[in-house]
Amino acid sequence: MSIASCVASASLVLFAVACAATEQRAADARWNYEVVVRADELVLEARIPPGGALNLSVAPAARRFVREVEDERGAPLFAVDGAWRLPRSSAPRTVRWRFAAREAARSLDDVDLAAVRGNAIVASLSAFLLHDSANWGDGSFRLAVLETAPQKFVCASPDPDDLVGELASLDGPVPCAFGEIIPIPTGMDGVVIAPLMAVRLGELAGIDDWASAAMNEVETYLGRRPVRRLLLLLAPRGTHGIGSGRTLGNGAASIYVSVGTATTDVEFERDWVLTHEMIHLALPSLPPQQEWLEEGSATYLEPLLRARAGRLAENEVWRALLDEYDQGLPEADDAGLDRTRTWGRTYYGGAIFCLLADVEIRARTRNAKSLRDVFVAVLAEEGNLTRASSIERVIEIGDRATGTNVLAELYARMGNAAEPKELGSLWRDLGVALDGDKVVFDDTAPLAFVRRELILGAR
Repeated sequence: MSIASCVASASLVLFAVACAATEQRAADARWNYEVVVRADELVLEARIPPGGALNLSVAPAARRFVREVEDERGAPLFAVDGAWRLPRSSAPRTVRWRFAAREAARSLDDVDLAAVRGNAIVASLSAFLLHDSANWGDGSFRLAVLETAPQKFVCASPDPDDLVGELASLDGPVPCAFGEIIPIPTGMDGVVIAPLMAVRLGELAGIDDWASAAMNEVETYLGRRPVRRLLLLLAPRGTHGIGSGRTLGNGAASIYVSVGTATTDVEFERDWVLTHEMIHLALPSLPPQQEWLEEGSATYLEPLLRARAGRLAENEVWRALLDEYDQGLPEADDAGLDRTRTWGRTYYGGAIFCLLADVEIRARTRNAKSLRDVFVAVLAEEGNLTRASSIERVIEIGDRATGTNVLAELYARMGNAAEPKELGSLWRDLGVALDGDKVVFDDTAPLAFVRRELILGAR
């Protein structure tokens, strides 16, 4: 019974009873997992709603680390073709098992499945939560955790107060970490910062400011925070500096980035990696052939957002554009952005698309609209990285928001063709050039009015 049906009930008592029954049926339809976290293993239980027979499994590479699978009576369930068969039942069912977490982490050494990083094990829920990929429907799950000191458990979740998710998300990586983790207090609601290495008092003092600055840059650009909850996992990488990062949004937002254990405040202040990763949160997840838009938009916007926050000079941004963007131009065998998966075309080819879009939208609207309007509208209508979408939807929403056809025209030009051939004409139209190491401007250029607002926005 829907809430609307409940409201139509004639009696307040009947209304309460009917709604309570509705809530109970919704709870009964949810898979409820419990996990006990120990130093080397996870002890797990799943309470599964009534229904048809299920073939329970985990990510294929992690199956050999699932042990002692049994039903509520203690009767063993046997694996056939990599899955444990659970019979059909008109009553709720219970399954218990163990996951050899440390053995899996050392053997697999894959952060998308299980790996040891610092004092913790990084793993995906898909590696240890038994589920049936063919029979999840529209179901959801809740995960209850019992930590055994000094073990702690952190996990990506769309809910700030609960570990919940859609069963369909278990078909891909859903990051979590457990071990001797001491989360760092943060002033950002819903953001959990979890160092996977030992951090003594006074070390890495700039972490919270670093994370807050990157999130504020993205929030200021969009006018809102792109996600309600974010898990930021910090993996050790020697002593100094910030290394590579990775952002996932398979039902819940998480960022994995490597950080030196003696990174200074100055190094945090100069970092660009976390801003790049947080920009990913603002765009819905696109199919693999459009990874260039995800990576290209983060590559293009990252220096603009840092410049607008006062962390990067405008001339430095122009110098980087003039120096670096040629590596995104198509080579002889290029088949367009959708069909060419090289590093240069993915990151800088996608960045060229975003640059051209920003310039053309501004030119046609006399700076009244920009690429920012595209991102704001797409986030409002299609959601963030935790949602899946298509480039067609992004283009439709973006062009409607700017009152132009710029995105559609650019995609028709660049999606399956080796375009553009050069960037020199763009720089001349904008009135920007390099004279040695010096950036020089030509205010008589036809698009000088666009150039003056492109990096820092309206003055």
